[in-house]
Amino acid sequence: KRMRRIKIAKKYDTVVVLSKKDYESWHKYLNNVTFIYNPITISPQPVIDYGIKRAIAVGRIEYQKGFDYLVQAWAITNRKFPDWKLDIYGGGATKEIEYLQSIINRYNLQGIVNLKGRTDNITKAYSEHSFMILSSRYEGFALVLVEAAACGLPLVSFDCKQGPSEIIEDGRNGYLVSPVGNVEELARKIMILMNSLKKRKAMGRVAFKMSAHYGIPNIKREWLNLFESMNKRTRK
Repeated sequence: KRMRRIKIAKKYDTVVVLSKKDYESWHKYLNNVTFIYNPITISPQPVIDYGIKRAIAVGRIEYQKGFDYLVQAWAITNRKFPDWKLDIYGGGATKEIEYLQSIINRYNLQGIVNLKGRTDNITKAYSEHSFMILSSRYEGFALVLVEAAACGLPLVSFDCKQGPSEIIEDGRNGYLVSPVGNVEELARKIMILMNSLKKRKAMGRVAFKMSAHYGIPNIKREWLNLFESMNKRTRK
């Protein structure tokens, strides 16, 4: 299947992938590959109050997103920080939602870890929390991290393939946790942010500043530069 994809991809003028990691994987086989990040398409709302004792996670309720890991990590943090809440936004199949709720129930986290479902105003949801957590087993790019950063949220994420390591500078705008599934380390990094309002504010400011790279003007410019370079090759 991979070789068939590579054979087809070689016929194109340019193949555009979503991340530097994807580029490195494809570049082993193709000379016509580049990468351009997805842009931020929401209208960010700044965090209302970093003193709010709520964290947010966003994504479809399914195996890939690793919310089972996140609930396990929250069970650890809840012992030391019982006044903090976790809100998980996202839809999913009934079977998957019921399974995740059963894990929440198993750890007696009802009312502490909340499945909020889908929302038509995710920017408002970001603004009502103090930091963002991504617990995915793998990602295509993890645009939700960029969206959260644009609202000024510090980030905590597993260092999964692909994306988070290109968005998070560990210790500056958030924390990367390795390996995927290390719930104890995920809980430890979450508790660092829970324990320090000053750190949440500082990392949130850096996250907001760094998110500008993913704004539509910058990404649009990269696409226009790509089209111009392709036109030049065609004219030669």
